[in-house]
Amino acid sequence: MAILIGVIIDLVLGLTGAGGSIFAVPLLILCLNLPINGAIGIALGAVAASAFIVTLSNSRTKSMLRVSAMALGDGGGFLIVPPLLPITRKPISNAIATSLLIIGFIGTLGFISFLIANPSLDWALLSQICLGGILGMLTGRLVVKRIAGLQLKRIFAVASTAVGAATLTNGLS
Repeated sequence: MAILIGVIIDLVLGLTGAGGSIFAVPLLILCLNLPINGAIGIALGAVAASAFIVTLSNSRTKSMLRVSAMALGDGGGFLIVPPLLPITRKPISNAIATSLLIIGFIGTLGFISFLIANPSLDWALLSQICLGGILGMLTGRLVVKRIAGLQLKRIFAVASTAVGAATLTNGLS
């Protein structure tokens, strides 16, 4: 189940450049019954690792990083991708690449902070989610070439709504 969760999390992250932790934390809580603190730590580690692994080979990232750093500073992918599109007038794939690099840095800092406060991390679970995440991210990179930007936005909106509804339903029961 952990590998499948990693695939789902990072398929969305690879397709949209956003949503890693938005999906990771609820899925880890709902599907693996992790406490919220543990889910946040695992999500930070998994999303940061996946984002870095994919962006290491992405040449578009370098050309976009300066613009996004000056314009945005930090934030999650859902804060990074939308403003990059009109600012840079580049395709969504460039904004996604930049978002992933920024998410990698931010996630790593958050993960290190989490580890300092919570040294007992389930490394086996994190490894499984990272493995699934790499598979999901690579699949997302292949699929994104075949899906238009508007379709990506709709997919992200539908998936975010579904996870939100599942989280709300679980919280009310």
